Amino acid sequence: SSPVYCASGAVIKAYWSNSDDDWGFSSSFSAATSFCTDQPDGTLCGETDAICSSGLCFRGKCASSKLGSDEYCTSSNDCAEGVCGYASMSPASSTVCCASGATKKVYSPSDGWPLNGWRYVCTDQPDGTLCGKANAICSSDACVEGKCVSTTNLFDDGTTNKTDDVLDESTLLYMLKNLSSDSGVSLDDPLSPQSKAYNWLVEADKSTYENVSDIHVLQRYAMATIYYGLAGDGWVDNDKWLSDAHVCEWELVKYCTGKMVSVLEMYSNNMVGQIPVEITHIRTLEILDLTDNELNGPIPSEFGYLEDLEILRLGGNFLSGTIPLQLGNLISLHELYLHVNEFNASSMPDEICDLRREGGNGLTTLWADCKGEDTGMTHVRCEESCCDECFDIDSEFKFYIGYGSNEPSTEFPTSQPVPGQPPSLNLPPVANESPITEENLILKESLKSHMQDYPILEDRLLDVNSHAYEAFLWLGSSKNLDELSEFQKLQRYGLGTFYLSTSIDVHWKVSTGWKSNAPECSWFGIYCADDSIVTEINLSSNRMSGTIPPEIALSGLGNEISKLNLSGNNIQGNIPKEIGLFKSLEELDLRANDFEGEIPSELGQLTKLKSLQLEANELEGNMPQEICDLRQYDLGMLTADCDAANPFSQVSCDVYSCCTKCS
Repeated sequence: SSPVYCASGAVIKAYWSNSDDDWGFSSSFSAATSFCTDQPDGTLCGETDAICSSGLCFRGKCASSKLGSDEYCTSSNDCAEGVCGYASMSPASSTVCCASGATKKVYSPSDGWPLNGWRYVCTDQPDGTLCGKANAICSSDACVEGKCVSTTNLFDDGTTNKTDDVLDESTLLYMLKNLSSDSGVSLDDPLSPQSKAYNWLVEADKSTYENVSDIHVLQRYAMATIYYGLAGDGWVDNDKWLSDAHVCEWELVKYCTGKMVSVLEMYSNNMVGQIPVEITHIRTLEILDLTDNELNGPIPSEFGYLEDLEILRLGGNFLSGTIPLQLGNLISLHELYLHVNEFNASSMPDEICDLRREGGNGLTTLWADCKGEDTGMTHVRCEESCCDECFDIDSEFKFYIGYGSNEPSTEFPTSQPVPGQPPSLNLPPVANESPITEENLILKESLKSHMQDYPILEDRLLDVNSHAYEAFLWLGSSKNLDELSEFQKLQRYGLGTFYLSTSIDVHWKVSTGWKSNAPECSWFGIYCADDSIVTEINLSSNRMSGTIPPEIALSGLGNEISKLNLSGNNIQGNIPKEIGLFKSLEELDLRANDFEGEIPSELGQLTKLKSLQLEANELEGNMPQEICDLRQYDLGMLTADCDAANPFSQVSCDVYSCCTKCS
């Protein structure tokens, strides 16, 4: 009936219900019915001409909001803009409604979708919506930390829309602080890796970061943080790192998908420090290999965000703390290597073991320090149904074979791994023999007869507390001593002293063959000509410590050594001047150790030298002129800690006339 009286401010709306002009109102009303426009939630209403105080008539009733995050669209009538969005589709139906310009994407758990079952989802999802990385549904085109994000909504500037693809410095800093695990504290510390990475982005790399999307800027920042946080200047391979080249062109990045890093192989690279949590910003990682480095501290729990990760290799480091249960979130994980580390005594988290047990998602290989439970020396307690390979604190490091291998080798590499290639494996380990105390006087006199021009060598041989004397005892007890020539005895004596002098604090990571009866040309890292004369020694990143003894000169008696690579270790003391006796030496790599003192001028006697790398040490003083003079010949690379702007660089060397690069 009419008139209808409404509260102040409300107006009258007339509803019609007939076959020709159906406003969607209940058919129990006939002809025209008048209503006030201040109806509360739950009042019957029509969808075309709402009378609700909320302004929203949804599914025939006044409502304050549309679908909740756990509700589904059920028909095309639910297709009001914004009604259908995240989790908007029942798996049994294909109905989904998207706002103008948005398209439908199909999501499944294999795409990183956070819910069970597949969904149709619109591609205009707002910030905060859960998302996966393989098939982004975010209106900002960026899925970070498992949620949709955009530049403008990463900081509180009062804006609601992304209006510019270009990041200025303040915007970038706000974004990084909001994504950091410590609320940006590290970014405020000028000495932190995070601060150094940010400064590199806005200074040296500004032209690059201003021309890429947010997610790619985040990737460059993460990669730079890895470099600064793990002593990148001392890496064995760091070509193109911190250059203006795309990160997919940087050394150790083996594969990219859509310009996002998916395979990062950084094994045996002399990386030192704690794993930066920022590495988890690279959410597209499928293979991450940090094997055989000097990493310490805990595994970041944020590794659990790397949902695409299939292979994680962390073996052969000094990692400590407990193994994070968040690794159990890695539903795509096939291989996990945690062996030869220093984790606290604890149990392997059930969340990780569940990935191996029946109903798991494919974890086929799990190595850990779980051997020796009866002795109480075990680091990690792990059931046989969970860990398939166990190690103890006395275990020598063990490599895997290639990628995706489900039956790891029980053998050891005979030479250093080649970056990008699986390690070569064909020699079993040879155990060191028991200490010997009886002298072989005939051998002793024989060795002394060759040391008349080098009194320091004779003094060390006679010193019963020296490594040289220990090597003499070992050699004198060799079962095949009588079969060795005088030359071979001296060479083996020199190599044996070298081994003992550089395995003081900890055992070498790989020492296959050393101090055994096997021919020295079969020892790990040794290469020979004619199966007798050493031509190359390559023991980079092999966890060597101690000092290099003068007896190293005896290992090059054949005058054929052309390459000596001891980079990426913890060798201390002075660089021995006896290296200057290697007249055929072409490449000498001593970088990334703890050498101290002045650089010996005797290295200037190496007239065939083509490459000399000395950076990332604690050397000091002037670069000897004798070495600088070699630049007139074949010496094309000479690097040292000679950057005047770096307070830790104590070597003086002119970068134009002598050194080719200063760090």
